[in-house]
Amino acid sequence: MRIPIFLVGTAAASLIWATLFAMVGWLFGETALLVLGHIRRYDDMIAGLLVVGVVLVFVVLVRRRRNSALLAGTEQTPTTPRPSEPESEV
Repeated sequence: MRIPIFLVGTAAASLIWATLFAMVGWLFGETALLVLGHIRRYDDMIAGLLVVGVVLVFVVLVRRRRNSALLAGTEQTPTTPRPSEPESEV
């Protein structure tokens, strides 16, 4: 393929792609602003639900960790590795 034909084809495809991509982004942006406008009425309730959700996930994870530690028979506490003992020469 000759270089001028390739460059013209690439330029046309780039312009079409950029225009299409920008239009789709603009439409989604307009829709997002419309949806966010409706959601703003419920900001406090959504924030409260998110806080409650995070607390619930934290509680569930702590309980699972505690139960797995009880089932294993050991407490999961951080331990430091023992220094290796020198080998005795006999």
